[in-house]
Amino acid sequence: MIVVSLSNCPPHLRGSLTKWLEEIDTCVYVGHVPARVRDAIWKQITSELENGRAAMVFSARNEQHMDFRVYNSEWEPIDFDGIKLILRPSASYRTQATDSQSWRSTTSGIRMAKCANAHHTEDFPHSYIIVDVETTGLSIETDRMIEIGALRVVDDEVADEYSVLIAVNIPIPENIENLTGITNALVQQSGIDEKKAVSGFLDFAGGAIILSYNIRFDYGFLRTACRHHELPPLYNKSFDVAELARRIIYDLENYKLSTLASYFSVSTEGAHRAIADCQTTKRIYDKLIEKKK
Repeated sequence: MIVVSLSNCPPHLRGSLTKWLEEIDTCVYVGHVPARVRDAIWKQITSELENGRAAMVFSARNEQHMDFRVYNSEWEPIDFDGIKLILRPSASYRTQATDSQSWRSTTSGIRMAKCANAHHTEDFPHSYIIVDVETTGLSIETDRMIEIGALRVVDDEVADEYSVLIAVNIPIPENIENLTGITNALVQQSGIDEKKAVSGFLDFAGGAIILSYNIRFDYGFLRTACRHHELPPLYNKSFDVAELARRIIYDLENYKLSTLASYFSVSTEGAHRAIADCQTTKRIYDKLIEKKK
């Protein structure tokens, strides 16, 4: 199910939306549509809504059971402990942001405003850390990490890597062993303590921007481990490659890593091992940036 709320919506856009959704109040629409249609609707809204604002909320298979998008809004989506929230900037915050940019020329300001209103473009990082974790399951509360893999990328080139297996104190389910190739025997023989593994990752990442595919999953496990072992919290700025893919590509059946890899003809050799998935994520990220240009 999706809910769409608009302001200053032009008549032609309202008419188009009612082909798929029911208008239950002025510029408020609800309905059940496939993900492909939902993404096409959002693309149309962001391209045709000139001066208005838009918000879309829809069902999703994540911890919150929902996701949302906003357009032309002062409110900003943020990640908080793996949960997607909306930040309403205070008046003082907006004033400080305006004052800090007062040196920019009028021409530059107009150009930047047009870009923001058009597509909310952002600067794509070229130096960052890519991380992937393999786990015993999907629950942050009851499952555990069994592998952490990370790549350090400097100016678009891989400069270093970090990879550890973790000796967990719970059995690895058979389906996870089959999927990843990581067995109970392997982690007991080659794994290290979780606290040491996470601490090593924090040292490796430093203060760099962190990229991941479905970052709320990886951040959720890493931050939970940080709290459990009383390690410094992971507050690095993050960038979700999966969310970038959803904004750029609209004709996919789903947005699994393997689906994007197939779309871009990217190799997935060694899939479901942390370093291999990091390498696949980087290749997809590079392709997305190229497609965005």
